[in-house]
Amino acid sequence: MGLSLLSLRSSFFADLRPPFPSSSFAFPLPSSAHEPLLPPFPLRPHSSPCRSLLFVLRPTLSFYAVQRALSRDPDTISHPPGPESSEMNALVESLRDIIEKQNAEIGGLNERLGDVQKRHAEEVRSFFFYSSLPLRSSSSPLFIDTLQTRISTLSSSLSSSTEKQKEMEKEQEDLLVFLEEISGKRKRDKRRLRELGEDVSEDEEEEGEEEEE
Repeated sequence: MGLSLLSLRSSFFADLRPPFPSSSFAFPLPSSAHEPLLPPFPLRPHSSPCRSLLFVLRPTLSFYAVQRALSRDPDTISHPPGPESSEMNALVESLRDIIEKQNAEIGGLNERLGDVQKRHAEEVRSFFFYSSLPLRSSSSPLFIDTLQTRISTLSSSLSSSTEKQKEMEKEQEDLLVFLEEISGKRKRDKRRLRELGEDVSEDEEEEGEEEEE
């Protein structure tokens, strides 16, 4: 009876061989009745109900593993943080760095915009001053044309700087909203961990309370 069962299991596992060349993959056949029946690789979904079940469950289990990892915030509990928490912390720090750089860039654009507006106002005043004077020489029209060209150039530069500033402010606003969403998720996770009885560090708990205030 034992030999018949072993032969049946051997033929069953021989039918479950994966589609790999024999030179690159060797499937270990069971040698006793105590070995598991399921092979340690994803099965093809078209040969048996067992294979179909494994083929469906493997991505589902992976999905729930990812969701469970994302729902936890290891920074708030006593055990060492996992890779998901490190990635989230790195993302938050990266967003903060981007926002700081954009703040500096917006400050530079504001200074540049102020300079352009100042020069533009001076050129406009000069243009109206000289255009109101009587023509005394043949070079006056040329000078006025030069002033008009200069005013047109400054107006274009002013418009470009204003548009660039608006784009930077819009992008920064989007980043701030995204960062606020991440911070809100972290606070909800901390609150959920406290409700479940997990240990939350005092520093991070105080930080969460300050953010709520």
